[in-house]
Amino acid sequence: MRKVFQDAKANGYIKAFTLNITHEERRNLYFERDLKPESILHAKNKKINATIFKDTESGLGEYSFSLRPDATEEDIKQELKSAIDLISTSVSKPYNLPDDKNTDDSDIDYNLFSNAYLIEDIKSGNVDDLVTTQTGVLREMLHGKPIICNALEFFSKSVTITLQTSYCKDKTYITTSCYMEFVLTWQSEQGETEHIVYEKIDKPETFDFKACFREAILSVEDTNRAAKAVDYDGPVLLCGAANYNFWKPDLTMNAVIAHCSARLSYLGVSSYKIGEPAVHSENDRLTIFTNPLLPENSSSGPFDQQGVTSRRICLLEESRCAAFFASKQYAEYLNTEATGGFGVIEILPGTAPITRPERHIEIVSFASFVPDQVSGDFSAEIRLGYIVEGKNRKPFKGGLFSGNIFELAKHLHLNDKVIEKPGYMGPDMVLFDNGNIVGL
Repeated sequence: MRKVFQDAKANGYIKAFTLNITHEERRNLYFERDLKPESILHAKNKKINATIFKDTESGLGEYSFSLRPDATEEDIKQELKSAIDLISTSVSKPYNLPDDKNTDDSDIDYNLFSNAYLIEDIKSGNVDDLVTTQTGVLREMLHGKPIICNALEFFSKSVTITLQTSYCKDKTYITTSCYMEFVLTWQSEQGETEHIVYEKIDKPETFDFKACFREAILSVEDTNRAAKAVDYDGPVLLCGAANYNFWKPDLTMNAVIAHCSARLSYLGVSSYKIGEPAVHSENDRLTIFTNPLLPENSSSGPFDQQGVTSRRICLLEESRCAAFFASKQYAEYLNTEATGGFGVIEILPGTAPITRPERHIEIVSFASFVPDQVSGDFSAEIRLGYIVEGKNRKPFKGGLFSGNIFELAKHLHLNDKVIEKPGYMGPDMVLFDNGNIVGL
Protein backbone atom coordinates (compact mmCIF):
# COMPACT_ATOMS: atom_id res chain seq x y z
CA MET A 1 0.00 0.00 0.00
CA ARG A 2 2.66 2.48 1.02
CA LYS A 3 4.64 1.84 -2.16
CA VAL A 4 1.74 3.07 -4.31
CA PHE A 5 1.90 6.46 -2.56
CA GLN A 6 5.71 6.53 -2.63
CA ASP A 7 5.67 5.92 -6.39
CA ALA A 8 3.09 8.69 -6.89
CA LYS A 9 5.35 11.10 -4.97
CA ALA A 10 8.47 10.00 -6.86
CA ASN A 11 6.68 10.59 -10.16
CA GLY A 12 5.55 14.09 -9.13
CA TYR A 13 1.83 13.34 -8.94
CA ILE A 14 1.69 14.35 -5.28
CA LYS A 15 3.91 16.39 -2.95
CA ALA A 16 3.46 14.29 0.21
CA PHE A 17 1.17 11.80 1.91
CA THR A 18 0.09 10.48 5.31
CA LEU A 19 -1.45 7.11 6.14
CA ASN A 20 -3.31 6.84 9.43
CA ILE A 21 -3.86 3.16 10.23
CA THR A 22 -5.86 1.99 13.24
CA HIS A 23 -6.22 -1.57 14.51
CA GLU A 24 -9.01 -1.84 17.05
CA GLU A 25 -9.69 -4.75 19.38
CA ARG A 26 -13.02 -4.46 21.17
CA ARG A 27 -14.80 -6.48 23.83
CA ASN A 28 -18.49 -5.75 24.42
CA LEU A 29 -20.50 -7.24 27.28
CA TYR A 30 -24.29 -7.13 27.30
CA PHE A 31 -26.58 -7.78 30.28
CA GLU A 32 -30.36 -7.93 29.97
CA ARG A 33 -33.16 -7.18 32.45
CA ASP A 34 -32.20 -7.81 36.09
CA LEU A 35 -28.56 -7.95 34.99
CA LYS A 36 -28.68 -11.42 33.52
CA PRO A 37 -25.70 -12.03 31.18
CA GLU A 38 -26.85 -11.88 27.58
CA SER A 39 -23.88 -11.96 25.20
CA ILE A 40 -20.23 -11.16 24.70
CA LEU A 41 -18.81 -9.74 21.49
CA HIS A 42 -15.09 -9.86 20.81
CA ALA A 43 -14.17 -8.15 17.56
CA LYS A 44 -11.22 -6.72 15.66
CA ASN A 45 -11.21 -4.24 12.81
CA LYS A 46 -8.82 -2.13 10.81
CA LYS A 47 -9.29 1.33 9.33
CA ILE A 48 -7.06 3.24 6.95
CA ASN A 49 -7.31 6.94 6.17
CA ALA A 50 -5.03 8.51 3.58
CA THR A 51 -4.28 12.19 3.01
CA ILE A 52 -2.39 13.50 0.00
CA PHE A 53 -0.87 16.94 -0.62
CA LYS A 54 -0.12 18.59 -3.94
CA ASP A 55 1.06 22.05 -4.99
CA THR A 56 -1.45 23.74 -7.30
CA GLU A 57 -1.59 27.13 -9.00
CA SER A 58 -3.93 28.45 -6.32
CA GLY A 59 -2.21 26.97 -3.24
CA LEU A 60 -1.58 23.69 -1.42
CA GLY A 61 -4.12 21.03 -2.23
CA GLU A 62 -5.07 18.55 0.50
CA TYR A 63 -7.49 15.66 0.16
CA SER A 64 -8.36 12.82 2.56
CA PHE A 65 -10.06 9.52 1.77
CA SER A 66 -10.59 6.09 3.29
CA LEU A 67 -9.19 2.81 2.00
CA ARG A 68 -10.57 -0.66 2.56
CA PRO A 69 -8.18 -2.87 4.54
CA ASP A 70 -8.53 -5.56 1.88
CA ALA A 71 -7.97 -3.18 -1.04
CA THR A 72 -5.73 -4.53 -3.79
CA GLU A 73 -2.90 -2.53 -5.32
CA GLU A 74 -5.11 -1.73 -8.31
CA ASP A 75 -7.91 -0.58 -5.99
CA ILE A 76 -5.50 1.75 -4.20
CA LYS A 77 -4.18 3.17 -7.45
CA GLN A 78 -7.72 3.92 -8.61
CA GLU A 79 -8.65 5.58 -5.30
CA LEU A 80 -5.45 7.63 -5.42
CA LYS A 81 -6.11 8.72 -9.01
CA SER A 82 -9.62 9.88 -8.06
CA ALA A 83 -8.22 11.79 -5.08
CA ILE A 84 -5.63 13.53 -7.26
CA ASP A 85 -8.40 14.55 -9.68
CA LEU A 86 -10.41 16.03 -6.78
CA ILE A 87 -7.60 17.71 -4.85
CA SER A 88 -8.15 21.05 -6.58
CA THR A 89 -11.49 21.29 -4.73
CA SER A 90 -9.68 21.58 -1.39
CA VAL A 91 -6.91 24.18 -1.61
CA SER A 92 -5.49 26.41 1.11
CA LYS A 93 -2.79 29.02 1.46
CA PRO A 94 0.59 27.28 1.08
CA TYR A 95 2.44 26.11 4.19
CA ASN A 96 5.37 23.80 4.91
CA LEU A 97 4.59 20.29 6.06
CA PRO A 98 6.11 19.06 9.36
CA ASP A 99 9.88 18.58 9.51
CA ASP A 100 12.32 16.83 11.86
CA LYS A 101 11.97 19.61 14.44
CA ASN A 102 8.17 19.31 14.57
CA THR A 103 8.17 15.52 14.67
CA ASP A 104 11.06 14.83 17.07
CA ASP A 105 9.60 12.65 19.83
CA SER A 106 12.81 11.39 21.45
CA ASP A 107 11.65 12.61 24.87
CA ILE A 108 8.16 11.03 24.68
CA ASP A 109 7.44 7.80 26.57
CA TYR A 110 5.05 5.93 24.29
CA ASN A 111 4.03 3.61 27.14
CA LEU A 112 2.15 6.50 28.79
CA PHE A 113 -0.88 6.30 26.56
CA SER A 114 -2.32 2.88 27.25
CA ASN A 115 -3.50 0.85 30.21
CA ALA A 116 -1.45 -2.37 30.12
CA TYR A 117 -3.96 -4.02 32.45
CA LEU A 118 -6.81 -3.31 30.05
CA ILE A 119 -4.92 -4.38 26.92
CA GLU A 120 -4.24 -7.80 28.42
CA ASP A 121 -7.72 -8.18 29.90
CA ILE A 122 -9.41 -7.43 26.57
CA LYS A 123 -7.35 -10.20 24.95
CA SER A 124 -7.80 -12.71 27.78
CA GLY A 125 -11.38 -11.90 28.69
CA ASN A 126 -10.56 -11.06 32.30
CA VAL A 127 -12.48 -7.82 31.89
CA ASP A 128 -15.60 -10.01 31.72
CA ASP A 129 -15.02 -11.18 35.29
CA LEU A 130 -14.50 -7.62 36.55
CA VAL A 131 -17.72 -6.34 34.99
CA THR A 132 -19.76 -9.39 36.01
CA THR A 133 -18.63 -8.90 39.62
CA GLN A 134 -19.66 -5.26 39.50
CA THR A 135 -23.10 -6.10 38.09
CA GLY A 136 -23.55 -8.26 41.17
CA VAL A 137 -22.78 -5.23 43.31
CA LEU A 138 -25.42 -3.20 41.45
CA ARG A 139 -27.96 -6.00 41.84
CA GLU A 140 -27.44 -6.02 45.61
CA MET A 141 -27.74 -2.22 45.80
CA LEU A 142 -31.09 -2.35 43.96
CA HIS A 143 -32.51 -5.07 46.19
CA GLY A 144 -35.67 -3.87 47.92
CA LYS A 145 -35.91 -0.68 45.87
CA PRO A 146 -38.61 0.15 43.29
CA ILE A 147 -35.84 0.26 40.68
CA ILE A 148 -34.66 -2.42 38.30
CA CYS A 149 -31.81 -2.45 35.82
CA ASN A 150 -33.28 -3.09 32.40
CA ALA A 151 -29.96 -3.41 30.58
CA LEU A 152 -26.26 -2.80 31.02
CA GLU A 153 -23.58 -2.59 28.34
CA PHE A 154 -19.84 -2.39 28.91
CA PHE A 155 -17.54 -1.65 25.98
CA SER A 156 -13.75 -1.86 26.26
CA LYS A 157 -11.30 -1.30 23.46
CA SER A 158 -7.63 -1.17 22.65
CA VAL A 159 -6.62 0.82 19.58
CA THR A 160 -3.21 0.69 17.93
CA ILE A 161 -2.62 3.86 15.91
CA THR A 162 0.13 3.94 13.29
CA LEU A 163 1.14 6.98 11.24
CA GLN A 164 3.14 6.55 8.05
CA THR A 165 4.21 9.64 6.12
CA SER A 166 6.53 10.67 3.31
CA TYR A 167 8.38 13.15 5.53
CA CYS A 168 9.02 11.53 8.95
CA LYS A 169 9.65 8.16 10.55
CA ASP A 170 6.75 5.85 11.28
CA LYS A 171 5.03 6.35 14.65
CA THR A 172 2.85 3.94 16.61
CA TYR A 173 1.10 4.04 19.97
CA ILE A 174 -1.73 2.24 21.76
CA THR A 175 -4.68 3.90 23.48
CA THR A 176 -7.31 2.21 25.63
CA SER A 177 -10.74 3.17 26.94
CA CYS A 178 -14.04 1.84 28.28
CA TYR A 179 -17.64 2.97 28.17
CA MET A 180 -20.48 1.79 30.40
CA GLU A 181 -24.16 2.44 29.85
CA PHE A 182 -27.06 1.11 31.87
CA VAL A 183 -30.81 1.70 32.14
CA LEU A 184 -32.41 2.07 35.55
CA THR A 185 -36.20 1.82 35.54
CA TRP A 186 -38.30 3.38 38.29
CA GLN A 187 -41.46 1.34 38.94
CA SER A 188 -44.58 2.92 40.42
CA GLU A 189 -48.37 2.73 40.22
CA GLN A 190 -48.22 5.31 37.44
CA GLY A 191 -46.00 3.05 35.33
CA GLU A 192 -42.30 2.77 34.57
CA THR A 193 -39.82 5.59 33.96
CA GLU A 194 -36.46 4.87 32.40
CA HIS A 195 -33.23 6.66 33.28
CA ILE A 196 -30.16 6.16 31.10
CA VAL A 197 -26.78 6.41 32.81
CA TYR A 198 -23.48 6.47 30.95
CA GLU A 199 -19.89 6.72 32.10
CA LYS A 200 -16.58 6.99 30.25
CA ILE A 201 -13.87 5.01 32.01
CA ASP A 202 -10.12 4.93 31.36
CA LYS A 203 -8.95 2.82 34.31
CA PRO A 204 -11.53 0.12 35.12
CA GLU A 205 -9.24 -1.56 37.65
CA THR A 206 -9.36 1.53 39.91
CA PHE A 207 -12.74 2.97 38.91
CA ASP A 208 -15.19 3.21 41.82
CA PHE A 209 -18.14 1.30 40.36
CA LYS A 210 -20.01 1.26 43.68
CA ALA A 211 -19.88 5.06 43.98
CA CYS A 212 -21.06 5.37 40.37
CA PHE A 213 -24.01 3.05 41.03
CA ARG A 214 -24.85 4.80 44.31
CA GLU A 215 -24.94 8.20 42.60
CA ALA A 216 -27.07 6.83 39.75
CA ILE A 217 -29.61 5.28 42.14
CA LEU A 218 -29.85 8.49 44.17
CA SER A 219 -30.36 10.49 40.98
CA VAL A 220 -33.21 8.19 39.91
CA GLU A 221 -34.87 8.46 43.33
CA ASP A 222 -34.52 12.25 43.46
CA THR A 223 -35.61 12.73 39.85
CA ASN A 224 -38.86 10.88 40.53
CA ARG A 225 -39.73 13.09 43.48
CA ALA A 226 -38.41 16.29 41.93
CA ALA A 227 -40.47 19.43 41.44
CA LYS A 228 -40.54 21.38 38.20
CA ALA A 229 -37.97 24.11 37.71
CA VAL A 230 -38.94 27.73 38.33
CA ASP A 231 -37.34 30.96 37.17
CA TYR A 232 -34.22 31.82 39.12
CA ASP A 233 -31.37 34.34 39.13
CA GLY A 234 -28.50 33.95 41.53
CA PRO A 235 -25.59 31.66 42.49
CA VAL A 236 -25.40 28.39 40.54
CA LEU A 237 -23.08 25.51 41.47
CA LEU A 238 -22.14 22.87 38.90
CA CYS A 239 -20.87 19.53 40.20
CA GLY A 240 -20.61 15.95 39.03
CA ALA A 241 -21.48 15.35 35.38
CA ALA A 242 -22.70 18.95 34.96
CA ASN A 243 -19.29 20.36 35.86
CA TYR A 244 -17.55 17.87 33.53
CA ASN A 245 -19.90 18.62 30.62
CA PHE A 246 -19.53 22.37 31.11
CA TRP A 247 -15.77 22.26 30.64
CA LYS A 248 -15.75 19.39 28.13
CA PRO A 249 -19.00 19.23 26.15
CA ASP A 250 -19.49 16.11 24.03
CA LEU A 251 -20.40 17.77 20.72
CA THR A 252 -18.54 21.06 20.74
CA MET A 253 -15.98 22.98 22.81
CA ASN A 254 -16.28 25.41 25.70
CA ALA A 255 -15.90 28.86 24.13
CA VAL A 256 -13.31 30.01 26.69
CA ILE A 257 -11.06 27.23 25.38
CA ALA A 258 -12.16 27.29 21.73
CA HIS A 259 -10.99 30.89 21.34
CA CYS A 260 -7.46 29.61 22.04
CA SER A 261 -7.56 27.98 18.59
CA ALA A 262 -4.98 29.26 16.08
CA ARG A 263 -7.46 28.50 13.31
CA LEU A 264 -10.15 30.72 14.86
CA SER A 265 -7.54 33.44 15.44
CA TYR A 266 -6.38 33.31 11.82
CA LEU A 267 -9.97 33.49 10.58
CA GLY A 268 -10.56 36.56 12.74
CA VAL A 269 -13.16 34.78 14.86
CA SER A 270 -11.25 34.52 18.14
CA SER A 271 -11.29 37.58 20.37
CA TYR A 272 -8.02 36.61 22.09
CA LYS A 273 -4.65 38.33 21.76
CA ILE A 274 -1.47 36.86 23.22
CA GLY A 275 -0.65 38.47 26.56
CA GLU A 276 -3.99 40.23 26.88
CA PRO A 277 -6.93 39.32 29.16
CA ALA A 278 -9.08 36.61 27.60
CA VAL A 279 -11.59 36.47 30.45
CA HIS A 280 -12.17 39.49 32.66
CA SER A 281 -12.25 37.53 35.91
CA GLU A 282 -13.26 39.33 39.08
CA ASN A 283 -12.95 36.25 41.32
CA ASP A 284 -10.86 33.15 40.58
CA ARG A 285 -8.73 33.44 37.47
CA LEU A 286 -8.45 30.69 34.91
CA THR A 287 -5.22 28.87 34.10
CA ILE A 288 -5.88 26.25 31.44
CA PHE A 289 -3.55 23.82 29.67
CA THR A 290 -3.97 21.44 26.80
CA ASN A 291 -2.22 18.32 28.05
CA PRO A 292 -1.92 15.46 25.55
CA LEU A 293 0.70 13.70 27.70
CA LEU A 294 -1.44 12.81 30.71
CA PRO A 295 -0.80 9.09 31.34
CA GLU A 296 -3.53 6.53 30.58
CA ASN A 297 -6.09 9.12 29.56
CA SER A 298 -7.93 8.21 26.36
CA SER A 299 -7.73 11.81 25.09
CA SER A 300 -3.92 11.83 25.31
CA GLY A 301 -1.69 11.07 22.35
CA PRO A 302 1.97 11.59 21.34
CA PHE A 303 1.29 13.23 17.96
CA ASP A 304 -1.42 14.73 15.77
CA GLN A 305 -2.69 13.50 12.40
CA GLN A 306 0.31 14.97 10.58
CA GLY A 307 2.86 13.58 13.03
CA VAL A 308 3.62 16.79 14.94
CA THR A 309 4.81 15.84 18.42
CA SER A 310 2.38 16.71 21.20
CA ARG A 311 3.30 19.13 24.00
CA ARG A 312 1.64 20.35 27.18
CA ILE A 313 0.77 23.98 26.41
CA CYS A 314 -0.53 26.72 28.71
CA LEU A 315 -3.42 28.36 26.85
CA LEU A 316 -4.67 30.74 29.56
CA GLU A 317 -2.54 31.95 32.44
CA GLU A 318 -4.35 33.87 35.16
CA SER A 319 -7.14 34.52 32.60
CA ARG A 320 -4.71 35.99 30.04
CA CYS A 321 -4.15 34.36 26.65
CA ALA A 322 -0.74 32.66 26.80
CA ALA A 323 -0.74 30.61 23.58
CA PHE A 324 -2.88 29.12 20.82
CA PHE A 325 -3.19 25.40 20.15
CA ALA A 326 -2.21 25.00 16.52
CA SER A 327 -1.79 22.51 13.72
CA LYS A 328 1.29 22.94 11.53
CA GLN A 329 -0.81 24.82 8.97
CA TYR A 330 -2.21 27.50 11.25
CA ALA A 331 0.95 27.73 13.36
CA GLU A 332 2.80 28.79 10.24
CA TYR A 333 0.11 31.27 9.27
CA LEU A 334 0.39 32.90 12.73
CA ASN A 335 4.17 32.53 12.98
CA THR A 336 3.92 30.41 16.12
CA GLU A 337 4.71 26.83 17.18
CA ALA A 338 2.67 23.79 16.19
CA THR A 339 1.42 22.07 19.34
CA GLY A 340 0.54 18.54 18.20
CA GLY A 341 -2.48 16.67 19.55
CA PHE A 342 -4.97 18.65 21.63
CA GLY A 343 -5.26 16.14 24.45
CA VAL A 344 -6.77 16.67 27.89
CA ILE A 345 -8.26 19.95 29.13
CA GLU A 346 -6.31 20.66 32.31
CA ILE A 347 -7.60 23.44 34.58
CA LEU A 348 -5.76 24.49 37.71
CA PRO A 349 -8.03 24.35 40.79
CA GLY A 350 -8.92 27.11 43.20
CA THR A 351 -6.76 27.74 46.23
CA ALA A 352 -9.49 26.96 48.77
CA PRO A 353 -12.76 25.01 49.03
CA ILE A 354 -15.78 26.74 47.51
CA THR A 355 -17.88 28.61 50.06
CA ARG A 356 -21.46 27.70 49.29
CA PRO A 357 -23.97 30.56 49.53
CA GLU A 358 -26.81 30.12 52.02
CA ARG A 359 -29.22 29.93 49.09
CA HIS A 360 -28.17 28.62 45.69
CA ILE A 361 -28.98 26.22 42.89
CA GLU A 362 -26.89 23.06 42.50
CA ILE A 363 -26.96 21.32 39.11
CA VAL A 364 -25.65 17.75 38.92
CA SER A 365 -26.61 16.74 35.38
CA PHE A 366 -27.83 18.15 32.06
CA ALA A 367 -29.92 16.40 29.44
CA SER A 368 -27.32 17.87 27.08
CA PHE A 369 -24.87 20.76 27.07
CA VAL A 370 -23.97 22.11 23.63
CA PRO A 371 -22.69 25.70 23.86
CA ASP A 372 -21.88 27.87 20.86
CA GLN A 373 -18.10 27.69 20.79
CA VAL A 374 -17.74 31.11 19.19
CA SER A 375 -20.28 33.31 20.99
CA GLY A 376 -20.29 31.32 24.23
CA ASP A 377 -24.10 31.37 24.38
CA PHE A 378 -25.82 28.27 25.73
CA SER A 379 -29.18 26.97 26.86
CA ALA A 380 -29.03 23.56 28.52
CA GLU A 381 -31.92 21.49 29.83
CA ILE A 382 -31.41 20.41 33.44
CA ARG A 383 -31.86 16.71 34.10
CA LEU A 384 -31.44 17.01 37.87
CA GLY A 385 -30.69 19.89 40.22
CA TYR A 386 -31.30 20.98 43.79
CA ILE A 387 -32.65 24.13 45.37
CA VAL A 388 -30.40 24.59 48.39
CA GLU A 389 -31.45 26.73 51.33
CA GLY A 390 -29.19 26.21 54.31
CA LYS A 391 -29.23 22.50 55.09
CA ASN A 392 -32.33 21.82 52.99
CA ARG A 393 -31.90 20.40 49.47
CA LYS A 394 -35.00 20.03 47.31
CA PRO A 395 -34.60 18.24 43.96
CA PHE A 396 -35.98 19.73 40.75
CA LYS A 397 -35.86 18.82 37.08
CA GLY A 398 -36.42 20.55 33.78
CA GLY A 399 -35.87 24.19 33.08
CA LEU A 400 -33.00 25.71 31.15
CA PHE A 401 -29.66 26.85 32.48
CA SER A 402 -29.06 29.75 30.09
CA GLY A 403 -26.47 32.42 29.61
CA ASN A 404 -23.07 33.17 28.16
CA ILE A 405 -19.88 31.37 29.18
CA PHE A 406 -17.73 34.51 28.99
CA GLU A 407 -20.14 36.42 31.23
CA LEU A 408 -20.33 33.57 33.74
CA ALA A 409 -16.53 33.31 33.82
CA LYS A 410 -16.26 36.89 35.09
CA HIS A 411 -17.68 35.78 38.43
CA LEU A 412 -16.63 32.17 39.02
CA HIS A 413 -15.12 30.23 41.91
CA LEU A 414 -13.13 27.03 41.36
CA ASN A 415 -13.07 24.31 43.98
CA ASP A 416 -9.69 23.17 45.28
CA LYS A 417 -10.39 19.44 44.73
CA VAL A 418 -9.18 18.00 41.41
CA ILE A 419 -10.74 15.11 39.51
CA GLU A 420 -9.55 13.32 36.39
CA LYS A 421 -11.90 11.98 33.74
CA PRO A 422 -11.46 11.16 30.04
CA GLY A 423 -10.40 14.43 28.40
CA TYR A 424 -10.53 16.50 31.60
CA MET A 425 -8.47 17.14 34.72
CA GLY A 426 -9.53 20.03 36.92
CA PRO A 427 -11.83 21.25 39.71
CA ASP A 428 -14.71 18.97 40.63
CA MET A 429 -17.04 21.96 41.11
CA VAL A 430 -17.47 25.50 39.85
CA LEU A 431 -19.68 28.20 41.35
CA PHE A 432 -21.06 31.10 39.32
CA ASP A 433 -22.27 34.16 41.22
CA ASN A 434 -24.83 35.17 38.60
CA GLY A 435 -26.55 32.20 36.99
CA ASN A 436 -29.92 32.16 35.27
CA ILE A 437 -32.50 29.36 35.11
CA VAL A 438 -35.64 29.59 33.02
CA GLY A 439 -38.50 27.50 34.39
CA LEU A 440 -40.69 25.51 32.05
